[in-house]
Amino acid sequence: MILQYVKEQKRYTKDELNKLFKSDNYDNTDEIKDILKKLREYGILKTVKYNSTQKNLSDLIEEDLELSEGINDKYYYVFKYVGIIMVSKYIIICIPKYVTSSKENEYINDISKFKNVLSVIKKYNSKNQTINLYEYSEESTSFNFLAIMIHMINDYYTNGAYINNKNIIEKNGNGEILWDKTINESFAIISNNRPYYPEMYTRNNVNDEYDYFTRLHKCLINLFLKRLKEYKLMELLDIQEDEISEEEIEDFGDDNYILYKLEQELNIQFNTKKQIILKSIYSYIQNRGNLNSHDNINLLGTSSFNLVWEEVCSNILN
Repeated sequence: MILQYVKEQKRYTKDELNKLFKSDNYDNTDEIKDILKKLREYGILKTVKYNSTQKNLSDLIEEDLELSEGINDKYYYVFKYVGIIMVSKYIIICIPKYVTSSKENEYINDISKFKNVLSVIKKYNSKNQTINLYEYSEESTSFNFLAIMIHMINDYYTNGAYINNKNIIEKNGNGEILWDKTINESFAIISNNRPYYPEMYTRNNVNDEYDYFTRLHKCLINLFLKRLKEYKLMELLDIQEDEISEEEIEDFGDDNYILYKLEQELNIQFNTKKQIILKSIYSYIQNRGNLNSHDNINLLGTSSFNLVWEEVCSNILN
């Protein structure tokens, strides 16, 4: 993965975008054309006229926007987003426009500064409990793998693995005494015409660590951690490297079988938190074939950072 930094609302020329995406011959690079088309399609990349007035602006209004095909010298290109964008083999970190030019390199060289930005966005969005699994445009829909990975990792470290309980029968355990089984299968010592049972059968309810869905959940968390390490996002997202499972997703059957098993479990599972885990796993398995598609775009952030900034300022200034 190629990591690049851009600044919200900054005007970029064609040559600067060429350098950003490391393309010497941009117009003949179909992959890069598709990426920019995808960014424009989702409203992340805007175009404005190439003139001296636009060059020095740090805001973007609808009247300034221009429609463009491909990329050329007639326009400036503007990122209207703050956060992380994953598209194709690129990870684009968009820092806020409020960062002064003299401070830009500090954000690039000191990852903790952008971690603070992500933390603020996360706190601002915490009022909305939904998970944005899909990104929508007028032309297409993209499954947000980054959102589901981060959500499931955070949930795992907060609430633990998906657990199903199983009943086991023990001798002299601490659970409920099974009198029928004890009387029929154990022996009694008679004293003063009263029976005493030196061994009693008991029922105990324990967590099933070898349950199919427990193992699948741990396997996916382990896979997501590896993915984020590969994407070089572990430190930025403040996630610790860990070894959760040694199993591979192929150990659980093909995708259709896994989806079938998940549907069966959902039909009998009425615990809300467990349902959310199962549905999250289902969404990932159902869409994972598109993970490396050029059409897929992953977003973590906001296109309205001005609202976040206003709330931060209002809280600080009372």
